[in-house]
Amino acid sequence: MTVVLLRRLPWLLFGAVFVVALLLNDVGPAAVALYSAYFAIGVVLPGTLVYRAFRGSFDVGLGAATGLLVQIVGWALAAATGLQQLLWCWPLLVIGAFVAVPSLRRNWRRPPGPGLPLRWHWAMSAVLLLTVGWAASSWVLIPVPPADASYYPDLMYHLALVHEMTRSMPFEVPQLAGDTLRYHYLSDADMAAASMITGLPAELVLTRLWMVPIAATAALVVAALAREVSGRWWAGPLAAAVALIGAPLTLGGELVPYGNSPLVFASPSQTYAIPLLGLLTLIAVDLLRGGRLGPVWFLVPVLALACAGAKSSALPPLVAGVALCFLVKRRSWAVFGFLVALLIPMYVGTRLFAGGGAGTLGVQPLSVLRWMPPYAETLGVNDGVSAGGLLPPGLQGASGPAWAFVAGIIVWWLLMESPRWLGVFHVSARQDPAYWLLSGMILAGLGAMWLLWHPSASQLYFFLCALPAGAIVTTWLLADQVRRWWIPVVGLVAGAAWSVLAPNVFTPAARNSWHDWSWTMATPVLRALLAVGAGLVLVLVVVLRKRVRPSTVAVAAAPASASLAGPGSASLAASGSASLAGPGSAPLAAPRSAPLGAPRSARPASLPASLPAALLASSLAALLSALLGASVAGGVETQARTLWAAAFNDPAPLPITRTVFREEMSAALWVNANTPTNDVIATNVHCMPMNRYKPCDARAFWVSGLTGRRVLVESWAYSDATVAANGKDGLKYVLQPAPDPIAFDLNQRIFTAPTPTDLNTLRTQYGVKWLIADLRAGKISPALATLTKLRRTEGPITIYEL
Repeated sequence: MTVVLLRRLPWLLFGAVFVVALLLNDVGPAAVALYSAYFAIGVVLPGTLVYRAFRGSFDVGLGAATGLLVQIVGWALAAATGLQQLLWCWPLLVIGAFVAVPSLRRNWRRPPGPGLPLRWHWAMSAVLLLTVGWAASSWVLIPVPPADASYYPDLMYHLALVHEMTRSMPFEVPQLAGDTLRYHYLSDADMAAASMITGLPAELVLTRLWMVPIAATAALVVAALAREVSGRWWAGPLAAAVALIGAPLTLGGELVPYGNSPLVFASPSQTYAIPLLGLLTLIAVDLLRGGRLGPVWFLVPVLALACAGAKSSALPPLVAGVALCFLVKRRSWAVFGFLVALLIPMYVGTRLFAGGGAGTLGVQPLSVLRWMPPYAETLGVNDGVSAGGLLPPGLQGASGPAWAFVAGIIVWWLLMESPRWLGVFHVSARQDPAYWLLSGMILAGLGAMWLLWHPSASQLYFFLCALPAGAIVTTWLLADQVRRWWIPVVGLVAGAAWSVLAPNVFTPAARNSWHDWSWTMATPVLRALLAVGAGLVLVLVVVLRKRVRPSTVAVAAAPASASLAGPGSASLAASGSASLAGPGSAPLAAPRSAPLGAPRSARPASLPASLPAALLASSLAALLSALLGASVAGGVETQARTLWAAAFNDPAPLPITRTVFREEMSAALWVNANTPTNDVIATNVHCMPMNRYKPCDARAFWVSGLTGRRVLVESWAYSDATVAANGKDGLKYVLQPAPDPIAFDLNQRIFTAPTPTDLNTLRTQYGVKWLIADLRAGKISPALATLTKLRRTEGPITIYEL
């Protein structure tokens, strides 16, 4: 009984902290209780039952990820048939099947097998608590509507899509009524399902309730995958922390490398893709290691299509990893069939979900440099907004010193991101197909990021989607070097301490100077190398002073020797690691071909007993753990600084020209509560700032987001036609004019010079029933009050009914 309580206590701690954090951030107790019950009963329970039925094993994280898939299937059926009002029955229907069907009832019992150690439960609880900190550091900057706030535009764009997902297919662009919606919107559909089932406002689900459960599910899935491939329980929490909470290294530098965490609060689609992609990757690992999928084959294409609809950049790295494994390691009809089962949904996904942004994706090596200050403020200062050739304009005809400077930027970036890709050098794991899968994924993500071009650098999402695979394979490399527990512990602490305490290096005052930027990048690295050298010397001295039996030295040396000897020695390293990994973990720590079940006397007797190899393994373990510790500490420090500033510093003044005031939000929410769901509205709000029309930054999505209604013409920056026009007249796509000038001109006349004819056209031809006029966006004709029915005035907002 005591053991059971101790195992549950860490999860209760996570739940309690999450609840308290919500209560402190404008969420009422009833909403917390209702959403918690929904997620537990409507997502985790049916997902766990389905996962057990297909896989015959138990893992709450994998069950929750499966529950997300089950939920999206139910939503799709409801949206296709117009039965959204019955969506709350879907999870009950799934649960009922496992009660009524005799062959499914066994899935209510937990499968037999050894449980995970108590330390794993506490370690995972700590990681999940960090996901709460990640969300809370965003909550302090994002109030729940209505409030005076300056939201990142994408949040309101997604809120509008959440409302759109409550309607029936086919879907339209909420900000341009009548345009067909092509976007990876399944994260918005998941939030819409949660809102429809619970009755909670969509804006509350988006800004508070949804993110942490999804991030926690992602952490559990990444941990399960890392534990599976490495065979070490502690690799799971560490990989999850590095993948989701960790940040690129800065080593005291003020310059932050481009590409942070795959958990992005302002991009729900990116966050939602991680647990689904992780579940599919775990299935791929099982198949590539020789497992039989059985009924899981029916799950694979559905899950792959869900990944494509969650984020269009999610599937390509996995496809690349499976293809690499097929070509290099495991050529079989089963692997080929799995690859086909990924390629077909990926193609279908491009037809169903990928919109104008995906169509703008092109090939331009090194274009991501435009988003890195050392290049953007020197060589790339005049690159413009279009692709401009095979290479960025600043590199066309560049001199030798310029190319050396660019090479320095690339090397610096790779060093700063090393905790999330360094595992590709895990030579001794090359006999394991999982190594080729995970390494192929992270290399594909890196390759896409550095080879492709997008006007808003969306090629970065290929790297972010593959980033957990890179963190897992790096943690796996560490796990195979560790033979003394204190070495990684000391390394983690030392790396974390250096991340926080390293001397500051500020960006240069002369921001157009190659020389100054070079020293800005090089100084933190050189200082860190000196610290690493001193730390490694200390580790080696301690190791040399310890008295180690020759047989122990031989076993400890095996992984390092295999790393030096090449792939042919991998089975030797696996044999050495198996003797120390312990029962239950050994079968996962090496390829299936390794003779792990053989008695000790049957294993190779010629293990290398060289002390230098053992010291190399210890040094590598210390270095890797320091890198991983610094990455996690960097992410935690960012959270802590944000929360500290919110608690103890005066808030920064809001940018008035981009702020939406409480009265404006309240008026929009009134429309949401008092008008039919399918009504269309017109508004004079289009731009950020609202009164700037030339050029208009057309990302003011709050009207469609908060009203929950389709708008004739609100903001058009993310429409297919607008994104495709990027660079026209030297303007970025967000500054391009409205794609339908006739509808836009009619819309503007209605608010400035309305006539009965125009109002009749608006109502009969475009189906508009409501007008939302904002004085901050421009002058409003007094004639509107006589030609329409005035329904509400609140602050600068006036609402008219046609």
